Amino acid sequence: MSKKLSKPGKIHLRIIDVMKRFPDGITGGQIRQELAKEGLLPEDQTHLDRRKRDLKKWFEIETTNVSQEVGGKTRIVALYKYLREKSLVTDEGDISLRLRAEVIEAAHGRCQMCGRTIAEDEIKLVVDHKTPRDWNGTNDRENLQALCYECNAGKKAHFASLDPELMKKAMGSNSVHVRIGELLKLSVWANVLRRRS
Repeated sequence: MSKKLSKPGKIHLRIIDVMKRFPDGITGGQIRQELAKEGLLPEDQTHLDRRKRDLKKWFEIETTNVSQEVGGKTRIVALYKYLREKSLVTDEGDISLRLRAEVIEAAHGRCQMCGRTIAEDEIKLVVDHKTPRDWNGTNDRENLQALCYECNAGKKAHFASLDPELMKKAMGSNSVHVRIGELLKLSVWANVLRRRS
């Protein structure tokens, strides 16, 4: 059975249309202003920041920090630039509440990374993708685990330091041996490039 992939909603597509009109980039505040000019009511923009983050599921968006004068003061703002539609969409949407409950229940109140518990250590558990969705990880039950906030944040920080395109390539196989081989090739290639520079 094929997986049902998520699709951008109407407001996601309106944000993309706005970004396309500003090929050099546009700030989040400017996106809000443009959508308001088009008649999108403030109550329809309540989750705009989340919707901007969601865009990376279906589109390649470049985000850069720039210095900009706002109200007589210089501030650093994020500039969003539409690049292209993704050729391969792997996102399956959000994890259902039922599946989240199953993952948390299966953990028996224990972080599956550090072993601390809800009862003894007063931690809170979150559902985490073992293989991140940015690396072609799925919402399948086997790819989900319960982690405490601290372990989840640490894992995200570590994974953010790795190149997602290289990791996507390395994680493209179900065989652990192929994945290790790909990672070794990538590691050797990275060392060669470092020596040349």
